[in-house]
Amino acid sequence: MWYEALPSLFLTGFFVCLPYGLVPVIHKIFQNGNAYSRLQNKTHDRFFYRRDTRLTGNPYVLKGLESIPD
Repeated sequence: MWYEALPSLFLTGFFVCLPYGLVPVIHKIFQNGNAYSRLQNKTHDRFFYRRDTRLTGNPYVLKGLESIPD
């Protein structure tokens, strides 16, 4: 019957969705408490990383024009 396929469907769905939940946890453990990493392989990306670090003190806290002093 159709319900005999449910266990394999649930297992397949679990293993497909597992990386989406594990990646932030692994990053949080191995990247000094930051759940999401920022790529810096281009000059433009490094510029934004340094800008956010300079303006907010934390490269993972993004703020707009309100954080720039007058």
